[in-house]
Amino acid sequence: MKNLKLTYIVEDDPITAIVTEEILKRNQLSGEVQTYINGQRAFDQLTAALGTSGDIPDLIFLDLNMPLMDGWDFLTAFAGLAVSQQVTIFVLTSSIRPDDRARAFRYPEVKGYFSKPIDDATVARMQEIMNADAAHRVLLNKHPNKSEFPKSCPEPEPGAAQRTLGCWLGQAKQATVALEQAPALVDFRPWQALNFQV
Repeated sequence: MKNLKLTYIVEDDPITAIVTEEILKRNQLSGEVQTYINGQRAFDQLTAALGTSGDIPDLIFLDLNMPLMDGWDFLTAFAGLAVSQQVTIFVLTSSIRPDDRARAFRYPEVKGYFSKPIDDATVARMQEIMNADAAHRVLLNKHPNKSEFPKSCPEPEPGAAQRTLGCWLGQAKQATVALEQAPALVDFRPWQALNFQV
């Protein structure tokens, strides 16, 4: 996986924001980390960066329940931006409602949905997701018949392990061939992508 230069933490609880930043630094997941107390401040910074060719975040940790602009409003506003680079969004929330989870994954930039607080195991899972997503993008760029590949794999959930495993296996086989031709683009090891908790 490429080095992440910039990460946004969009979180109104200062303790959660500090803990998240420290765990990211401990796991060397990102270089610079910027924290915003609500979606509006993060969105304003993002649009300013787009307007001045500034740094765009590679990764955004997004809380759902915040004042001024909550996570849902941020996701809707983000979808309307012309962002040329890949931005991965992980929802980091206290909500355990299945409908919130399903709603979050309707946004293509959302690659994971995690409960607060994160820990080292959560960060490892996030790295696997980003590796697999990067491999998937390599496949789409290199293969002439893009319809042969799944668009994305669902997050592992109790009761959905077999479907998820089948998707990961399919991507792993395809990624092994594609990434042999472009090993410098991503650090993806298919067998690691299968190491998830169910």
